[in-house]
Amino acid sequence: MFGREGTGLTNVELGQCDATLTIPAVSEYQTLNLSHAAAIVFYELHVAAGDSSMDGLASERLKKTILGFLSDSALRSGIEEHDRALLTRAFRNVLGRSAIRHREGSLLVEVLRRISEALSQTKEPEDSGTLSVVSETESGTRAWSEDTSGLTQRHDS
Repeated sequence: MFGREGTGLTNVELGQCDATLTIPAVSEYQTLNLSHAAAIVFYELHVAAGDSSMDGLASERLKKTILGFLSDSALRSGIEEHDRALLTRAFRNVLGRSAIRHREGSLLVEVLRRISEALSQTKEPEDSGTLSVVSETESGTRAWSEDTSGLTQRHDS
């Protein structure tokens, strides 16, 4: 989908896109003729298709799984619906622009799965029916390696 020369795409149209891109232009004249924009995009796609480093990219299914765990974690953490929608769209755009490898995507799914599980456990404490709250300072003092030490071990097999 290409935007209009003068105004680009509307927010509704952008919301329907899996990925977006902008072609840099000089500040004095920031728009491109549609045929020129299409030529640049198709040329870049052609160059990328011949690049052997593109092998092993994450599948759309894996990207949807990443988005699913992200959305679940956002919901469980209490982020409001409007903000979750913005977060999901932003993250979908980042995934669409990236050349995330299958291995990287799998590791990201594992981390997001663990975050979602941890959020589930903090919302359901064993000793009472009230919600458990972890302060920002408590969560910030934990070392990343403590929480993710088993990640590489799970994927070595």
